[in-house]
Amino acid sequence: DGITATKEITEISPDTKTTWRIGDGTAPFYNYVYCKIAGFSRMAYYRNFTNKDEILMTYMFMLVDSFVESAKKKLPSSTVISYDYLLFAFQFFKGYKRFVDVLLKANLISVLQTGLNYYMDRYLAGTDADMTMRYQMYYYAGGICNLFTIWISRGMQESCEEMAQIIYDRFNHPSFAHNKKFEYPQASPI
Repeated sequence: DGITATKEITEISPDTKTTWRIGDGTAPFYNYVYCKIAGFSRMAYYRNFTNKDEILMTYMFMLVDSFVESAKKKLPSSTVISYDYLLFAFQFFKGYKRFVDVLLKANLISVLQTGLNYYMDRYLAGTDADMTMRYQMYYYAGGICNLFTIWISRGMQESCEEMAQIIYDRFNHPSFAHNKKFEYPQASPI
């Protein structure tokens, strides 16, 4: 019938109650992530994370933080919807195409969406943002996530410049730009 059974083994770390399934088909994906999280030994994975999704989220948050630090250095006075900032974002995250490809294949694009929401909350919203502003920012994050994942899944046929221009044009369209409630924050508010 063409179906191959995969034997699953549960591996338990001796110093935690964490369990890991071996043989569930995700080993190459998680091995890729493990290699990217510098400074952790195999046993440290078991001690520091209760499940594989925590590793992915930690890595995603590390990417976001790295992006923000890089953007602060390269574009200290840009707003998040300036063409230069959008271009920098596409160029930066294009370098993580493999990670996004793997998220797509594993049906875990929610990791990317959570990373974008983290970015909005941590770096843009601030403590004084009301829920209306936060919802607008989450709306923006959802659109960016969808656009980025479709661009990646289609093999990045458009250049980073074209993608940045698409978003820039949308946010400068009169139907969107007239919204005075949502003032676009600076790229580096902290």
